[in-house]
Amino acid sequence: VSVVAQCKKIGRSCPPVYLRELEGTLTRHPAGTLGILLCSSAASKASLAALNGSPTPLAFIHFDAESLCSIVLN
Repeated sequence: VSVVAQCKKIGRSCPPVYLRELEGTLTRHPAGTLGILLCSSAASKASLAALNGSPTPLAFIHFDAESLCSIVLN
């Protein structure tokens, strides 16, 4: 399985713009490549809706300095 990951450190909930950016990046990779967005904050409701509505295989991983907080797959 091919994987492309992007990491973002932001202080507020993660907006959907970062998922759309990752989807755009994945257009340059073979079909079926898994996109993983790792973020220091939780996904916003709009981000979760974008993730769940995407035809592209995506994962959202929320982490903090000490632990993995959540993983959401579409």
